[in-house]
Amino acid sequence: MKTFRRQITVVLVGCAVYVLALGSQTYVTQALLQFLNGEENVFHISSGYWLLVLMTVSSLVAVCALNYLFFLASRIGANMRSLTMSLVYNKALKLSSSARQEYSTGEILTLMSIDTERVFTAMVQGPWLVMGPLAFVVSCVLIGMLFDFYAALAGAVVLTAVMVASIQQGDRIAELQKKLLGVIDERVKVTSEALQGIRVMKFYAWEDSLAQRVEKLRVKEVSLLRQFHSYQVINTVMLFITPTFLSGAMLGVYVLIHHTISIVEAFTLVAMVNISRAALNQLPLAIGGLSKVKIAYTRIDAFLMSSEVSTQPALHSQSGEANSLLLSADAINESTKTSQGRISIRGGDFEWPANAIGADIVVVTPAGVEKQHAGNRDNALEDRTPPLNQQSFQLKKVNLEIESGSLVMIVGKVGSGKSSLVNAILGEMPRTSGVLEVGGRIAYV
Repeated sequence: MKTFRRQITVVLVGCAVYVLALGSQTYVTQALLQFLNGEENVFHISSGYWLLVLMTVSSLVAVCALNYLFFLASRIGANMRSLTMSLVYNKALKLSSSARQEYSTGEILTLMSIDTERVFTAMVQGPWLVMGPLAFVVSCVLIGMLFDFYAALAGAVVLTAVMVASIQQGDRIAELQKKLLGVIDERVKVTSEALQGIRVMKFYAWEDSLAQRVEKLRVKEVSLLRQFHSYQVINTVMLFITPTFLSGAMLGVYVLIHHTISIVEAFTLVAMVNISRAALNQLPLAIGGLSKVKIAYTRIDAFLMSSEVSTQPALHSQSGEANSLLLSADAINESTKTSQGRISIRGGDFEWPANAIGADIVVVTPAGVEKQHAGNRDNALEDRTPPLNQQSFQLKKVNLEIESGSLVMIVGKVGSGKSSLVNAILGEMPRTSGVLEVGGRIAYV
């Protein structure tokens, strides 16, 4: 928000100008009605043409302010969406091994597509969150000044009750949205796993089982979507008819106190209530967008706080000098010992963190026999010793020299540490001691 502080300030000023221009229209409307009835108006203007000019100017100011503030809001939202997508994308390239176990490809895709889009939508709908309450306050103040305090108070009571109910409904919508995003993540994850393991799935003829699994998730997703949109419709209808109830309550209280109302007063009172009509009609969408973006930012913040592949500081051997930083652009420029394209490891010790050992195990079984094998699967996982949180894979006393331009292959039996050695060179496996020098940048092919 600090990056767009100036633009957001302009949007807020535009909201105030729009509401004040609408408020001035009510005065002009009252003056026109008084002119038609041959009465003295508040502007003391005896020419109807000048009153029409004032009405045109106030309408033009309101329309221009509204269009300009939404143009700015759309541009800010697009920039915020692009920046958020860039942050998520860059973070996905820097995730550590333990963080990659927490976030599947489907979850990251959901963050990049759905959550970032909600940032844009919330920013576009955000001005209504300001104009709605502001327009209502202005209309109540004008009614209290020009007509009766109790009529304005009746409208305030009605709208306060409606807003409390709308906020409670918004909390329910946010809770359903949170559950819905979890189901969407699970569905995308299952689909991604199916695409990655398509050969195994076809080999064992598990298409029907996978289809049933996806269908269950889709049924749950549709059920949540139905509840979500039902709550949204209730909230929208409730706020859509609010201006009608406001007009009825204010007119009823005014007539109850004064026992009569003129045509000029009735039309002016309705015009003042209409100041907040458009804002109140759009307010439920803005509240829904705010609920969605709060959940989206919570998810994005949790993702951005995940652990990264760190740029490790230079380590010293027992009798050596400081060497270049691992995978650091500054270190590449400062390195004088390692030639371009050369990799050197001398007495290097590397160790995986305990919580990064072992990836998530995904077992795809036919739907009919899944329950039968559930107990055996749990027993098999429990039989592994030692527990994952008590063991860590290590590479100790690694010495490796790869000259520039060399073609090197790593060969070994299963579990000997081939992938860990590559990850150590890439900087994904933490180095505890020794010297690692990488001359240049690393390209992933």
